[in-house]
Amino acid sequence: MRHGSPRLGVILETARLSRGMSVRSAAKAAGISAPFLLRLEQAQRRPSAAVAAELSRVYRLSGYEADILEAESVPRASGAG
Repeated sequence: MRHGSPRLGVILETARLSRGMSVRSAAKAAGISAPFLLRLEQAQRRPSAAVAAELSRVYRLSGYEADILEAESVPRASGAG
């Protein structure tokens, strides 16, 4: 299991709450399950790069928060040949 950072969890939860979104509505908007979003907020998992980008879009993150989300995401596997 890939554990996330507490800092990332706080950013995600704060962004969601400041926009008045429930876990369920935010997860639906980002195309992920509500339990997975909760695991991200509780620093039990790390988002993929694609999920991080979607959450940044849904929460309209920019600057520092978006940078943290990107830095804490799991990089895409390269297509090594």
